[in-house]
Amino acid sequence: MSGGLFRRWFGRPEAKPAQAAPAASRAPSLRVLDTPIPDAVPIRTEPETAAEDQVPVETWLKEQLAAAIREVDAQTTGTERTATFLTLVGRLAGDRADRMRRPPAAAQRAMSACRQTDVSVETLVDLLEADPTLTQGILARANSAYYSRGGSRCLSLKDAILRQGRQSVHSVLLEQAMNTLIFTGGGPLRGMVDQVWSHMVRTAPIARDLAPVFGVEPEQAFALGLLHDVGKLAIFDRMATLRTAQRSEFVLAGPTLSRTLRLLHDTGS
Repeated sequence: MSGGLFRRWFGRPEAKPAQAAPAASRAPSLRVLDTPIPDAVPIRTEPETAAEDQVPVETWLKEQLAAAIREVDAQTTGTERTATFLTLVGRLAGDRADRMRRPPAAAQRAMSACRQTDVSVETLVDLLEADPTLTQGILARANSAYYSRGGSRCLSLKDAILRQGRQSVHSVLLEQAMNTLIFTGGGPLRGMVDQVWSHMVRTAPIARDLAPVFGVEPEQAFALGLLHDVGKLAIFDRMATLRTAQRSEFVLAGPTLSRTLRLLHDTGS
């Protein structure tokens, strides 16, 4: 694994400089969008001073997303600038708080409890038992080769939590929650979504295994590996939502969709 790829997982994402398309190849203005595309924002690279470190993550992500949207808009020219493309980019630029559905309430409560050291294991057990799927996931992880190490099989939630620790439980809950957010419809998007999700769940354990070499907490590496392509799922989910709202297929040409996924998936989409 290259150092650049690992920094992409565990550090701040490296942005690409915006490329302006020739004026002659551009279609008419973006006024058909539901929401205007944000003004261009310089992409922030590695910090040069201590003051850069004080930039809130939320602000930094907004800057990255604004710049990436401008870039994908500039690179999409001619006949690729369909109404479908303009609608999708406009929605991604505008309704930021609703770009992806929320996880189930039980998973949200349990993940919050995992992060609180004053919450007892018994309370965590009560929260997890409210959802059989979460319970099954916690037990399966505790009995995996990574955590069992040839020991006896865990049959109770409490033992499973104590064996793997709260960080691991949080990772399981995160994976389960993400699984519920995956677009489940049919059509041409189904196969692409399956490929992205399969890649994410394969990457997570690899990141966890490599973490000690780089001095990173293994379960944190697992979570970051799992989430590294979550922006693609958000884009697919938005496309599915628009398809339902319009009651018609919502399809982008192959090159247009690939470019949109590549430029926007790691910028807080």
